[in-house]
Amino acid sequence: MVLSFLEFLLPSEVERVKVIKPLMKSMGDPAALQSIASDSSASIILDRDISSIMLRSSNPENVQSAAIMVKARMKECEKLIHVYSFNREDAWIISKIIGPKGKSISALQKGSGCSIDVSKDDSLVVISGEAEEQVKQMKGKLDEIIENAKKECIFLDIPESAMSAFIGKAGSNINKIRDEHSVTIERMKKNSTKVQIQGSELAVAGARASIDEWLREWEVQHFGIEIAVEGEMIPAILGKNGSVSSLFCRCILFHPSFNLVSNSFSFRIYFSLRYQRW
Repeated sequence: MVLSFLEFLLPSEVERVKVIKPLMKSMGDPAALQSIASDSSASIILDRDISSIMLRSSNPENVQSAAIMVKARMKECEKLIHVYSFNREDAWIISKIIGPKGKSISALQKGSGCSIDVSKDDSLVVISGEAEEQVKQMKGKLDEIIENAKKECIFLDIPESAMSAFIGKAGSNINKIRDEHSVTIERMKKNSTKVQIQGSELAVAGARASIDEWLREWEVQHFGIEIAVEGEMIPAILGKNGSVSSLFCRCILFHPSFNLVSNSFSFRIYFSLRYQRW
């Protein structure tokens, strides 16, 4: 708040340069900051709490000069890092990069000239190197790991109304798919309508094909209706932040079909027997 007040009170004598978290380590190098301060005759403070570098001088020209140098250094530092930001659904890939007891990430870093920093809270993986080429090489290795991980571990949605049949009596159906394709299949605890399939690339692809076929057969055997909806009605059906569609997706199978010519779409709904009175 004090800094904001100073920026308001002395806009030409104070400037804040925002620094993204992955760059804080390299931008915070004391020698580099001291060099900029010396060359610009401005006061420079690194504030990690607000991820910023504060510039201050009674001479506005010094502040402008320091800002130019800080931003130039930031561009150079950006060449020496690469940031992977994973969404919630893909955050599991981070554990693949780390490996058992950190063995995979240690092997990657050894002799590479790069460090790999992981923030599980922010779902970030950051490559930092001493040279741009080293960072590019490490990025290529991580890209390969991520691509393979996505082929060897996939997530599929199974409608809640079909889940019981999908699992089968005493797990008979799901165990059959596991055994036939040599994969592991687990129902997710936080999302009971999603299953995780892991195995070799070919095994996972085969299991997915079998599950897709099983779902098609399940659809044929269950009651369904098809409804055509005009484009302007879509927001009302989806509800605020998808609240209405999310509720229905927990008990039905929902297949949309878009018609770009008429600006409309239709969808087929397969109801669970216990929800048919709706």
